[in-house]
Amino acid sequence: MKQIQFKWFNGLHLFIAAILGVGILAGSIYVATLIDEGPFFLKLFPLPFFLCGLFLLYFCLAICLNTTTIRLDGQCIVSETKPLYWHKPISLPIADITRLKVLRINSQSKGDNTFAYKINAEMSDGSEQTLVPSSIPIEHNNGLKMKERIQMMLLAAE
Repeated sequence: MKQIQFKWFNGLHLFIAAILGVGILAGSIYVATLIDEGPFFLKLFPLPFFLCGLFLLYFCLAICLNTTTIRLDGQCIVSETKPLYWHKPISLPIADITRLKVLRINSQSKGDNTFAYKINAEMSDGSEQTLVPSSIPIEHNNGLKMKERIQMMLLAAE
């Protein structure tokens, strides 16, 4: 059984998410301790900020710990992320894959362009299935290399 693994670690994403997560989490806890009187909805005010801070801290842990593994499992190719849950495992039958594509997803905010990349498999019925979602941080060059490595793995399986 062959497999490809890549770690998510990106220092810039980790730094930004950690600063924001700790700041939002600490700020919401501070505000919650100040509100001891007043209406009930006022006591719920820090809750969305607290949840946002928790998500950013989870994102930090995912960047530090997660590894995406793409492996051949019998007649299927499986893409899964561990140890922290990020997406459910993706399993595609090898015989139905005709080609792989790297897609660039562009998002704009305040004049800044950011890109995310995902790897799709074109199936024999004409549909496209996602093998590596864009929510998994891969750089463009790594995305192209990853596509080539997956293609080599699929060719070796035939």
